[in-house]
Formats: sequence, C-alpha cells, structure tokens
Amino acid sequence: MGEKSEILFLLFSQLSVGGILLLAAIARRQLGLSFFRLNGMIFFLLFGLAVPGIPTGESASMWSQAVIVLTLAYAVALFLYVVTFWIKKETHPLLWLYASAALGIALVVASGWLYAARSGGGLVAFLIPVSFLFSALILGSSLLGMLLGHRYLTNPHLPMSHLNFMAWVFLTAVVLQGGLTVAAFWFGLSSEVAFAALRLESVLGLFLWIRLAIGIAAPLVLAVMILNTIRYQANMSATGLLYIAAIMVMAGEAFSRYLLLAESILL
Repeated sequence: MGEKSEILFLLFSQLSVGGILLLAAIARRQLGLSFFRLNGMIFFLLFGLAVPGIPTGESASMWSQAVIVLTLAYAVALFLYVVTFWIKKETHPLLWLYASAALGIALVVASGWLYAARSGGGLVAFLIPVSFLFSALILGSSLLGMLLGHRYLTNPHLPMSHLNFMAWVFLTAVVLQGGLTVAAFWFGLSSEVAFAALRLESVLGLFLWIRLAIGIAAPLVLAVMILNTIRYQANMSATGLLYIAAIMVMAGEAFSRYLLLAESILL
C-alpha cells in the first residue's frame, strides 16, 4: 500500500509542479486572469491528491525531512496564490506564483535525492533528480497545453504562439527523458534486472515495455504531430492530441515510478 501511495505522491506532485512552473513561464502572456486563476486551482487540487502519499518511512533522513517541509511550503504558497485571486480580483499575484514554482522545483529535486539515496548511490543518484524534473515538464506541459488549447475555444483570437511554446516544451522534455533512458541503459545503470525485463523474461518486462512505448515513444510521435497541427492553425486537433498525450504520459510516468520503487530501475 505504501508503494502505491508513494507512486501517487511522485506522479501528482510532479504534475502539479510542472504545471505551475510552466504557468509561471507564461505568466506575462495575454491569456486573461481567469485562465491563471482556474489553472492555479486545478494544480492546487491535483497536488492535494499527492499529499496523502508523502514518503514518511524515513523520517530521520535529511532528504525525507526536506521533502516534508517543501511539500508543506509548496502547498501553502500555491494556496496563497489561488486565494489572492479572490481577494484582489483584478490582480495577478505573480510573487506567489513564482514562489510556488521555486518551491516546487526544490520539492521535485529533494524527492529525487530521497529516492537516489535509496538506490544505493553511484551515478544513478545524479540522474534520478534530473529524471524527475524532466517528468514534471512532460506532465505539466501536456496537461497545461491541453487546458490552453481549450482556452482558444473561448478566445479564438489568441495567437497560436502560446500553444506552440507549450508544444515545444513537451517535445523537448520527451526527447530529454528519452535520451536519459538511453544513457541509463548504455552505461548499465539499470542493472541486469532491467535487461532481463527488456527480454521479457519476467512480468516486470511487460511494465518496462509499456513505460517505453506509452511513456516515451508514443508521446514523441504525438509531440511532432501536435507541432504540425499548430503550424496549420488546427487548434482543435492539437488540443485533442494533447489530451491523448496527457493520458499516455500519466500512465507512462506511473509505470516508471513503479519500476524505480520496486526494482530501482531508472526509466
């Protein structure tokens, strides 16, 4: 049960942080305060799904304590960001948005080091926090991109450059995550267990191939398709593809976290 809750913590915390980080990146674009108010609330509620699974089994660990503190700090900053919209309706509380993004990055990195310490150290310890950051960008850009695509339905005069930016972030993050996965196998960081799984010598192999196919390969193809549809001003098609991509990367990242927690396989 603890393993499942930790998967949910990693998945939804990285989804929330990635979304808020990208929301901060486009904070000064002309998208309307209602867009930021709604999405701030969405990512706050998504983070609420992560909190019950916060890893507390190693309360004496420095990284475990850091994750707990940063979880609370991120939640408070994000709550203040959302609440300030209702107190000052015509003001965009950028300070709290940037604070949430900074604390979110720190939380993702700290959680990466927590699981790196569990893996036994070595070069993999440096790659897990990086992988977590890439995952946050993949999850955040796919969901925020989809929500941004829906914004064009209410405001069709918005320039496509906003959606194009999100699509490029998604493509770049998927490529980087895929490159990190290749590097992990190339340098043998995922151990013999991973190579045995690749050969489908165990049930674990099924999970590994699902992760590779649904979490990396398919989103990479979709990312290229999304950019092409944006180039032809086909906003609805791009939004639909982002919807599919968001579901795929959610599933892919869930399998990735299971492999990391169960077998210390970095994917």
